[in-house]
Amino acid sequence: MHIKRIKKGGRVYLAEYESYRDKDGKVKTRYIRYIGTEGDDYKVSKPKKSSKQVIYPERSYRSGDVTVLWQLAKELGLVQVIDQVCCGSSGTHGISPGKLLVSWAINRAIDPESTSQMEDWIRTTDLPSLMQIPAHEFSKDALLSALDFVCSYNPKSGRIVDNSPQLDENLYQRWRASYPLPPGTNEIVAYDLTSVLLYGDTCPLSEKGYNPPESRLNQVNLTVLASRYDQYPLAHLVYAGNRQSISTVRNLLLRLDDMGIVPGTIVWDRGNTSQETIEAVELRRWNLLCGIPKVSEEAKAIVAATDVPLEPRYLVPTSDVGEIYAVKIDRQIFGRPGAVVVYTNIGKKGRDVKRRNAALFNIGNELDALKEKVYPAQVIAEAEVKEMVNGWTRFFKFSYHVEEKGYRFHWVSDEAAIESASRLDGKWILYASNHELSARDIVISYFEKDFIEKLFRCLKTEEEIAPVRHRLEYRVRAYFFVCMLALRLRLALKARLNNMRVKDKPSVDIFLKMLGRVERAESIVGEEKISIYLNVSLDLRKYLRSLKMLDLFPDAPKSVVG
Repeated sequence: MHIKRIKKGGRVYLAEYESYRDKDGKVKTRYIRYIGTEGDDYKVSKPKKSSKQVIYPERSYRSGDVTVLWQLAKELGLVQVIDQVCCGSSGTHGISPGKLLVSWAINRAIDPESTSQMEDWIRTTDLPSLMQIPAHEFSKDALLSALDFVCSYNPKSGRIVDNSPQLDENLYQRWRASYPLPPGTNEIVAYDLTSVLLYGDTCPLSEKGYNPPESRLNQVNLTVLASRYDQYPLAHLVYAGNRQSISTVRNLLLRLDDMGIVPGTIVWDRGNTSQETIEAVELRRWNLLCGIPKVSEEAKAIVAATDVPLEPRYLVPTSDVGEIYAVKIDRQIFGRPGAVVVYTNIGKKGRDVKRRNAALFNIGNELDALKEKVYPAQVIAEAEVKEMVNGWTRFFKFSYHVEEKGYRFHWVSDEAAIESASRLDGKWILYASNHELSARDIVISYFEKDFIEKLFRCLKTEEEIAPVRHRLEYRVRAYFFVCMLALRLRLALKARLNNMRVKDKPSVDIFLKMLGRVERAESIVGEEKISIYLNVSLDLRKYLRSLKMLDLFPDAPKSVVG
């Protein structure tokens, strides 16, 4: 049985119906009796009204991700560090540049927008409320002015005043105070360079680089020095787009001298290695672990003369690199004593052999097809052969002879050159100034430096650092500081997530995506304005509770001031 309400003429009539099945088994309803009108005290009363008041939101703000990142920024003292370095003892007058820059860094960490779009974006978030700054204060001009506190041009001296080195140092020291290294250990840092595209060519840093042919943009180079322990950046440096990696090492070492960090170990790619850079690092009592390019005859001779046994005791377990075998030998390189390791990447060796054999086979067939051709002059024959061989010349021997009608050539494979090349297939050489490290330790430490590539990937994909839209050098430098500040926030969140005591720890991206759904809705109840947090899921509550951040999003409505 059930009651059916029928609205007619401004009144509600009630009737009783029942459900039944017909002969075909279908469920149908039929009228039983008329009950009366709703509100008739004699027959049926009106349903009781709920004592709960329905609250309809007036508007909502993006809250979850910006609130958590702002909380991390407060714990790390980012605003205080920026204002102290950039404003000095005079303090801030008006809106804090630290707050403006941190708000911009939060934007780049979760939802990158250009400066011109930041005004609209900031109004949709809780940042003005959290920072206690009116939303209209976050204007494009205010944000650009905040950049000038980081780096600016002094017209009197004609020089750029860049505070980012001091900011890097203070931020790193503040981080290490909260996240110290394990007792008895020094920093192991990785150093690398990446190119970043930018619009325009008016910036002195803007230069052509090795960009895709379809790209007409110039580039600027960004180098980062980061800790292997927790991937946190110690420093970043910005260079012209045509600056080679090896030429940046001197500035890196000067930066380390200024920071006064206890010497540990620097790990870098083979592109930075030379006798000069090795000596410069070790002169400062830092250990160096690096790859050595196979361009010098000394390096080639060591690699070619070293057999790497493919035996279990020489196997080095690595991830994402392939099957590696390594052996440590007692040889000097660049006149320096140290640990020299030769390793073989089995996958790379197979690819080297396959590539060379395919190229020599195809070129040989093309040369055979030309052997019967007669040329009017030997120089013409040599030019055509050179174009066909195209970079593989050292694997062939050619002879030219004259006939009655002209010149012809003959070719054979240079087996000695092929054998010499095969001795280098898939093999590389590493150097470590610490003599006590084993071959396995050296190889693993070298390949673990790839975390810095992941930092660059985060800057380019998650933060969309490129292409840079600023066209003045001091603005470009300050912009990179903001992007690095956003990276620091993401790494701080990663550190907190790693320390959670839950089984299914989310990644930074997944956690920020969950937080991105959380909104703060404002409603008017009587004369009071209250806030309610929406879309705080059970899983998210679990993570926030483990992070001790659940109180940032209370269940009960809270009063809003203003």
